[in-house]
Amino acid sequence: WIIANLACSAENMILMSRNHKITKTLFEIASHPNEFEEKECQDMDIDRFINLIRTRSVAVRGILNLSWAMENKIPLTENVALVDDLLRIASHRKSPWAGTGKGVSGILLQTRRHACGTLRNLAAAPRKYKRRLCRLRGGRFLEALADVARNDYDVEVRDKIHATLFNLVSADTAKMFTEKKDVLDVIISAATCPEEKESSNAGGGSGTHSRNNNTSRGSKAMAENTLRSLEKALPEDDEGYDALRPTLSRFDSQITMNRSISNLGSVTISVTNLGTLPSISNFSLGDISHSNLNPEMV
Repeated sequence: WIIANLACSAENMILMSRNHKITKTLFEIASHPNEFEEKECQDMDIDRFINLIRTRSVAVRGILNLSWAMENKIPLTENVALVDDLLRIASHRKSPWAGTGKGVSGILLQTRRHACGTLRNLAAAPRKYKRRLCRLRGGRFLEALADVARNDYDVEVRDKIHATLFNLVSADTAKMFTEKKDVLDVIISAATCPEEKESSNAGGGSGTHSRNNNTSRGSKAMAENTLRSLEKALPEDDEGYDALRPTLSRFDSQITMNRSISNLGSVTISVTNLGTLPSISNFSLGDISHSNLNPEMV
């Protein structure tokens, strides 16, 4: 925690990132448990496993703090092994030890949030580094992000992943987005879904929380901005724009439909609030005279 807290200082961020021993230690701790160790964790003492993931969480928080400085984004982005670890951590939702009452799910959740925040910061690197990120994992970097946005139950995690996707958009990467239908589907789903009225449970539990079909205000706004940024980044005569056009049409149509439904709901509420109106059959025309009328109604 000392290293992570020291990295909160703007001056320390740059100085610490230049210290090879500090960054090497943080990167090494963040890389464990790896996939092999995770499979073997059932044979591990639970206290040892908790200590391992808790230490990893603190290390990733330290890397998150370092990633805020613009001077640090490029060297961190160039560390392919680190970026790959961050993606793996961002997807680490389940564990054999979850549900034991030891807080495992809560630790995993906090670590995912730190990892996604770091990816968001790194995605704000200069244009050529955005392109490099999108080409990682054999060109499946964007799909890996979309998978997290689609499947994680936590609002904050999804918000940060959509911010990452938004930060990655540039004239150099826009066409890569249009070539990946699954990624566009995740973005348009967040842009057009109703907003959540309540935030997701940020606690522990079994890590199998269900999520509804709604999205948060943050994810929705970021997804909308991502679509508009893609639209601006591509010339209309580009084949990438032709691939994006159906998605934009779906988005505009859904927005129009949502507004119509919202307006219809407002009218329904207004009519309901009028209460029960008297039926004209309840009155006898012969009983109505000027003297019988309420003075305020005359």
